[in-house]
Amino acid sequence: MNKELEKILKKFNTIYALVLVALFLVSVFFIALNNYQNKVAIAETIAHIVEENLKSNQLREVMKTLSSARIDEFKAISYYKSDGTRSVTFPPTVDPSYFRNQSFLDSLRYLTFEIDLYFDKKQNVKFGTLRFSINPYKSIPTATLFWALFVVFLLPIARGYKKLIIRNFEQESMASKVTAVREVQRQIKHDSRGAIQAIKAVIDSSKNLDELELCTLKSATKRLEGMIAESRKQNINLVDKKVEVQKEALIHIYTALHDIITEKSALFDQSDIKINFSHNQKALSAYLDIDELHFKRIISNLLDNSIEAINQKKSKNKKIDVTFQAQESNLSIKITDNGIGIKPEHLPNIGTKGYTLKSNGSGLGISWAKERITEWSGDLKVESQHQLGTSISINLPIHKTPFWATDSISIKSIANIVAIDDDPSVVNQWKKKILTGNNIGFFGHESGERLLNKENLPENSIYLIDYDLGKHTMNGLNIASKIENKESIYMVTNNFDDWEVQRFCEDFGVKLIPKTVIPMLEIQKT
Repeated sequence: MNKELEKILKKFNTIYALVLVALFLVSVFFIALNNYQNKVAIAETIAHIVEENLKSNQLREVMKTLSSARIDEFKAISYYKSDGTRSVTFPPTVDPSYFRNQSFLDSLRYLTFEIDLYFDKKQNVKFGTLRFSINPYKSIPTATLFWALFVVFLLPIARGYKKLIIRNFEQESMASKVTAVREVQRQIKHDSRGAIQAIKAVIDSSKNLDELELCTLKSATKRLEGMIAESRKQNINLVDKKVEVQKEALIHIYTALHDIITEKSALFDQSDIKINFSHNQKALSAYLDIDELHFKRIISNLLDNSIEAINQKKSKNKKIDVTFQAQESNLSIKITDNGIGIKPEHLPNIGTKGYTLKSNGSGLGISWAKERITEWSGDLKVESQHQLGTSISINLPIHKTPFWATDSISIKSIANIVAIDDDPSVVNQWKKKILTGNNIGFFGHESGERLLNKENLPENSIYLIDYDLGKHTMNGLNIASKIENKESIYMVTNNFDDWEVQRFCEDFGVKLIPKTVIPMLEIQKT
């Protein structure tokens, strides 16, 4: 068992034991007090009866009353005359000095009290005094019984709290581990994106590796991409103690396309095939709730088909045009090549599962792509002319554009720009992009810690904050949460497809900009 948990449980057990002891003492006290009050009330009744008997000189009745009362309620009863001499004691076996010279131990073991007897109601003429002795510990068995009932009642509650303490400790411990794991996942994704692209470029341009080695490296790289993508979907359910798929982040379509086109361009670096990528401004802020890994695989497969078609034609002018247009309610991606094209008689069968025109094809690529896109409420169309080329159009609905998605930054009436990024080149990129032709104050920081230590932040400012600030203790979300005017914040990060980052922007009204679109962002001056 964890030592920290052992300390917590030991403290709980100590408190629980103290509570039980306190309950026992309280039970004894209140039951003893109730017993004492009852005995006093009975003694007062006996005293009243004895008074009446003495007034009528019925000494025998006095003896009978005292004897009967002693047997039922008291350890001993003694009657002393007004001059202090003892008249009678019950039981007779009690030493005459019992009420006069009690030892210390007797005073602890027995409690005594006395009631004076009078001839008249005004209590001017005194008969004598009745002294009563009771056993205060006689109530302990009853108190113990009540305490035992308390213990039986509290035992399941204590066990429940103990289990709750253990579960909360395990959840907090697990939560801290999950937070650390997620942080590592983000860091891996942040650092691996460029590394994977570089590996791919080296693989595709290498001339010293044989075909088997190239295929092995490509396969391993794809597996690495897949594992990184899948690991980001894993979430630990702290209640059920199991790993489950967590809520998916919206994917930035432009960046997903840009990643695949960059990868393919590296492949064509030593060839004469050229990919032209064009888009409208709104495409920079297009997000969809679809599977990024599957989307990239579809685009990659379609580009591979275009490459094969171009190579079959053996033309000097080899090109692929990728056009990305985003509108209010839908987006379209069009991939056009000038390859060999498809004969009219084959065109109706394209997209049918198992149908292929390749000698080594499976006929699953286009059909699988159509199935996925249909699942996303979109459609895929193929148009082709033999010997001229092929055009594939993908249309997907934009169900709801998140308000934090933006393709522009407004600097109207803005006095200062604050850029926070651990990469100086990104800070300089912002400086050149925004300050050119604009008289605006600019503050560049590698982290926001020094900025937040200032008594007053720059007034009338826009904050451009990276999420991952490397070695610094605070990340972008920590810094953004401490800036009062959230509408002036733009999270500019490669972690734009992290659900936690998107949720933060959603909750706090912060705009989100992927770093890939910085060069194309529109700067609104008026």
